Amino acid sequence: MLRAVRGQLVLRTSTLRRSFSNFTYVNTCEKSNWNFQFPRNFSKVADKDDKKDDKGHDKKDDKGGDKKDDKGKNPDNTSYWSQYVVIFLSTGIFTAALDFVRNYKSNRENAQELQKDALILMNMISPDDIKHSCVPPGRAQELEDQHHYVHRTELEQQINSILNREKADDTYFILYGSKGCGKSIVVDKCIMGKKGVVSVLISSVFDKSAILQTMTEEIKGKNASAVTEKELVAALHDAKVDGRLATVVFEIERGDAAEQTACIRNVRSLSKMFAQVCNCIIILSEANAILVFGQDDFRETYILVPDLSIHEALEYMQARKGADVDTKEMMRLFDSVGTNLSMLLNFVSEEGASVDEFIAAKLREAHLDLVAFALKPILQALKNNPEGVSPDYFNNAKCEGIDLSNPGAVGAAMQNSNAILYDMKEKRYKLISQAHKVALRKYDPIYYYYFPFFNRTYKWY
Repeated sequence: MLRAVRGQLVLRTSTLRRSFSNFTYVNTCEKSNWNFQFPRNFSKVADKDDKKDDKGHDKKDDKGGDKKDDKGKNPDNTSYWSQYVVIFLSTGIFTAALDFVRNYKSNRENAQELQKDALILMNMISPDDIKHSCVPPGRAQELEDQHHYVHRTELEQQINSILNREKADDTYFILYGSKGCGKSIVVDKCIMGKKGVVSVLISSVFDKSAILQTMTEEIKGKNASAVTEKELVAALHDAKVDGRLATVVFEIERGDAAEQTACIRNVRSLSKMFAQVCNCIIILSEANAILVFGQDDFRETYILVPDLSIHEALEYMQARKGADVDTKEMMRLFDSVGTNLSMLLNFVSEEGASVDEFIAAKLREAHLDLVAFALKPILQALKNNPEGVSPDYFNNAKCEGIDLSNPGAVGAAMQNSNAILYDMKEKRYKLISQAHKVALRKYDPIYYYYFPFFNRTYKWY
C-alpha cells in the first residue's frame, strides 16, 4: 500500500512542476479581479509581456509608482503561501494525502485485527502442545537417584495400566489414602518421562477458572491466557502419543473443609468432560475427601493407596539406614505404629531417637486422634472389629444427630480427625493406621463418651 501511495505522490508532484512552469497572472481590469489562474497553454514569455509597457519598461500607475489595483494593493506582492495552497489543491496532492491517511488508518485497523487473531492462535492449545507436554523430574526421581525409592509393584502396575490405555470410556480414577502413604510419589514415578501427560497441583481454594488457568500455564507456559473446557477437550482428543491416550493428573491439596469440597466438585466436573477423551487421575491429599465422591459409581474408580507392605518397609529402611539395620527392631516398629512412608522417613530423620521413644510418641498422637473423634460408637465398633465395619452395622443409629449408617454424613467428623477413613471399595469404616489400632486397645470410647472429663493421654512404654 505504501508503494502505491508513493507512486501516486510522484505523479502528483510531476504535475505540480509542470503547473509551476506554466502559470501566469492575468489582469481582467475589473475591480478586485486579480485572480490566480493556471492556463494550460500560456508560456513564460506571455507572462512577462503582461508586465511590460510598449517600450519594454515595467508598467507604472498614473502617479509613476508601481501598478496598483483598485484597493491600492500590488497584485505582484500576493502571498506565496496563497499560491502554494491553490497549487496544492489544484494538483490533487491534498486528495492524495487524504487517501494516504484514510488507507493508513484502515490498514492499521486491519493490522490490529490480524495481531489479535495471531495472539488468539498463539494462546490456543493444540494437540501438539499436549503431545510434547512432559512432567519434569520430581520427588520420585530424586529418591531413585539416591537409591531410596522402593518399588511398589502391584500399585505401579495398576497406575501404568491406566496411563497406557488406548481408548477412553468416561472413567476417571481417584487415588486416596492416609496422609504420607506415598500417593504422589508412586504416581510421579509412573508418569516420569512420559509424553502427553499434564500434571497440576490444585489448591483447595481454586475455582474452575483458576484450575483451567493452571492447566493452560502448565501446557503453554506462565502468563498464558486460560482456554475453555471445550478447547481443552478438543486438544486432548487428538493428543495421543504412540497410540495411548493423553493423561491429566489433578493433585488436590488439603484445606478448609468447605473450600476443599467446592474445589473437588469443580475438579470432578472437569474430569467428567476430560474422561471422554483422555485418562484422568485425581490424587486426594486428605483421605476422607473421597466422601465428596461416591455419587457416580459408573464413572468413578477408587484406588486406596495403602501403607507399605512389611517387605517394602524393610527394604526402605535398609536403603535409608544401611544393610546393618536391626531387622528385629524394625519389625517391632512396624507392628506397633505401622509402615506409613512419611512416618518411616520421620523416624530415619530423628537421629539418636530409640525405637521405644518413637513408638511412644506416635501412640500418644494416635490416642489424641481417638479422643478428638466425636462419633465414639464407630470407634467402639472398630475396637470389636479392627479390620473394619460396614455402615449397615449401625442400623441407622444416630450420634450427635448424625446417622452413622451414612458415610457422607459421617464424613465431616472424619475430616476433623485423622482417626478413621472410609474404604470406598470395601464399603467399610477402618482405622487409619496401625498406631490407631494399637492405641484403641487401651482406649474405651463409650466410657469416655459418657465421661469426657476422664479423657487423658496415656504414657506408653
